[in-house]
Amino acid sequence: NEVRKIIGLNVVNAGGAPIVGSLTLGGMVVANFAADPASTTVIDISSSLVASKNLYLAVTVASGTASDLTTNVCSILVVQ
Repeated sequence: NEVRKIIGLNVVNAGGAPIVGSLTLGGMVVANFAADPASTTVIDISSSLVASKNLYLAVTVASGTASDLTTNVCSILVVQ
């Protein structure tokens, strides 16, 4: 059984307009973010998250241009 322990996340907005969105884990919102134009925004997670193939991590864009957004995740593979 393998899972990924998520340690940190950030989003990079390469565009010229703000992007507002959310981070979801298994379809449930765990954090919201607002990324200023041409900047990197760290997504604040209150504790470590654990993702697996059945409990997936995703970013949803509510406003702004999704193609301008890049998501970076730092994680550790945990094998049980």
